[in-house]
Amino acid sequence: MSYQKVSKARRKGEANARDLLAKLGQLSLPVPIREIAIAEGCVVKSSVLDDELSGMAFIKHGQKHIVYNAAHHSNRQRFTIAHELGHQIMDEAVLKRSVHVDRGTLRRDSLSAEGIDEMEIAANAFAASILLPEYLVRAVCPEGIDLEDDNKVKTLAKAFGVSQAAFTNRILNLSLD
Repeated sequence: MSYQKVSKARRKGEANARDLLAKLGQLSLPVPIREIAIAEGCVVKSSVLDDELSGMAFIKHGQKHIVYNAAHHSNRQRFTIAHELGHQIMDEAVLKRSVHVDRGTLRRDSLSAEGIDEMEIAANAFAASILLPEYLVRAVCPEGIDLEDDNKVKTLAKAFGVSQAAFTNRILNLSLD
């Protein structure tokens, strides 16, 4: 996939997250993603799924559904809910036709592993942008944050309710390192 297509998919996810954040107004940490998904008209349900399955999104009889893996770490669950909400917002036509299943980051299908699925790129960008809103990240992170400072990264990631990897990736994408 070309850099332009990846960049376009990422911008789509970020723009949709910004639109939703603008509608929601000021948020506190951690961002209440489950409540946001419910407010956006989704039925949000936890279920014990096969370990390699993170979650799924579908629309049945006009009702939006998000299912996330109850066996996963709470940070992973939050990211999955945000990711599936991204699909609900951006991929409604697809979800009306079929169930969209997302595999975890450890065992992904070849298309996802190669990072060339535009829907997944956009949903990941949406999830990162909604869980780690730029205005909140900039408010709590000094310019030039030391990403080698494990204690600082761990503390801030915990405040946002995300993994250290997700927090670090967001900092790098916002060029705050």
